[in-house]
Order: sequence, then structure tokens, then C-alpha cells
Amino acid sequence: MSPAYNEVADADAVITVTFSKAVDGKSINRDSFLVIENFSDKPAPLLEEDIADGKLMGMEGEYLVAGDNLTATFQSGSGFIAGKTYGVILTTKIVSLDRFALNQTPGSTQSPFISKFIIKDNIIINQEDNTNTSQYTLSSEGAVQVGAGDTVQSESVAKPLNLIINEVYYDAPDSDTNGDLFVELRGTSGGVIDGYKVVFVNGDDGKVTESVTLPSDAKNSESGLYVIAGAKTGNPDATNVAIADFIANFDPQNGPDAVQLLDDKGVLTDAVCYGDVKTAEAENGLAMCEGSFAPDVPSGQSLSRLPDADDTNDNAADFMANETPSPGE
Repeated sequence: MSPAYNEVADADAVITVTFSKAVDGKSINRDSFLVIENFSDKPAPLLEEDIADGKLMGMEGEYLVAGDNLTATFQSGSGFIAGKTYGVILTTKIVSLDRFALNQTPGSTQSPFISKFIIKDNIIINQEDNTNTSQYTLSSEGAVQVGAGDTVQSESVAKPLNLIINEVYYDAPDSDTNGDLFVELRGTSGGVIDGYKVVFVNGDDGKVTESVTLPSDAKNSESGLYVIAGAKTGNPDATNVAIADFIANFDPQNGPDAVQLLDDKGVLTDAVCYGDVKTAEAENGLAMCEGSFAPDVPSGQSLSRLPDADDTNDNAADFMANETPSPGE
């Protein structure tokens, strides 16, 4: 799909979906190909319930199916709004030319395809003026003209497009507050991630138990990793984590619980729940899970994303128990 999962797109973006098998163009419509404004991640079964109950409806827009019936597009009738997160849900109402439902394979259950993307906000363009022409600063509020002699400040660095949770070590064999725990993030090499926030959520009631906000100098390593290490008891500047980019006091609960990752504007960019959590949404109104639950790992092991794997938007498929926690590696 384009835009890809968690991609930052322009306000005039056209959503394009490519299928592996030719689809019946008549099955592509607002009821089967839903584009959701202000999208909040939930497990697939809950999203399906909301759609069936009429609580979740797709935006109005234009649908087109290519002549080979392998590609479908959606263009919003009203356009997308800067800074908002939009979801895309392709349901099993989409069928192939031989009437098989989307995602139907022998021996498996049917399930919707779920993705999301974010619309750019506060874009700044700087045009150098050497001929007494005007300069413009473009933002989500529109264009503002600046005199030829004035200067326009432009953003010199870009936020990473796909920062995700890569590894969580939440249950040490001894004390959980003695500087052994960590959360590892993964994203664009050298990406600036100041202001991003890691939020820990109770899996029983959705209560936020703790959060850590990344400092002003936070930046991914060359490998794209960033390690938030737990501080030792009584010594907030010390940790046992060998590779640590930032030290903070935190103690994620043992499962079932969840970890959310929010960007500097408070937009949810990733979430992982481990164990059989009892609620889909945290008290901050944001999803606790992506797809099905990841395993609640034993003490001394970390919850780790599969090596070199992409984010498929399903915690159960993306994460495994790691017998040897590996912060920064």
C-alpha cells in the first residue's frame, strides 16, 4: 500500500493498493475499502465489530480500479488534514474475480488488512532571494509572505518516518529497579527523536503507569537504534545496560501490559502489548496493541522484534521471546 505504514504523506495524497490477484472492481467501495480519519489502533476483531455496528465509517471519496484489476486507488473528496493520522482498512468484502474474499487462504481465517499514515504538518520551505523577490514560509496554516530583506528559518533536520519499538526488557531476574531494564527503539539512521515519548500502560485497565520523554539531544545511532536504559536504585545517572543513549527511572509492569511510542506531537507511532491484555485502548485514548497480543516473556528474557523484520502491524507476528537481551545491538 502507498502511503506505507506510518509514512508521513502530503495532504493531497492518493491511496494506492496493489493486490496479488485481480479483484472485482464492484467490490471496491466505501464499505470494503475504508479510509478513517483520526484513526486509533485497535485489535482487528474490535475494528471489525465497530464497522459492523456502524461506529466506524470510511471517508467519502473517489475509488478507481485499474484495467488489470490489480490496483485500486482512493482520493479523498475533501482532502486530508495536516497533522492527522488516517487509517486504511481493507475488509473481506473485497473479492477476487473468482469470488474469493481478501486474505482468504486455505486453512486460515479471513482478516482485514489494516494500515495507517500521517499527514505532514508544519512544512517549511525556504527560497533564497538574490533578485529582490519575496520569500514564503509554508505551514499548515497557509503561506505567509516575508519581505525580501527578512530571513526565513527553515527546519534543518527531519523527524524519522518509521520509528518503532524494537526490544523491551521489562522483567529482570532480580530487582526490576536496579538498572537492568531497557527499551530499544529503531528508526532512521541519525534521525532526531527529541520529544518522543515512551508510555507504559497497565494491561488490565488501560491506566498509564509511567512515561519517559526523550531529551533535546536524542538521536538514533548510525544503526538506527536508540536505547533508553533504566537507572539504578538511588543513582539516577547510572545503569547496568552496556549500551545506553539515555538513562531514566522507569519500571514497566510484568505482563499483561503494553508500551506505546508517541512522537513529539503526541501521535501514536507504534504500540506493543504482551500477554492477554483486557482492554484495547489506554486512558490517553490511544491503542495499546497492534493486531494480536505478543507473548508475555519469562523473567530474564526480552520481548524482541524479529531480526530485520518490518512492522506488519501485528504484535504476535512481529515479536518473540529473546533469551539474550541485546540493547543497542
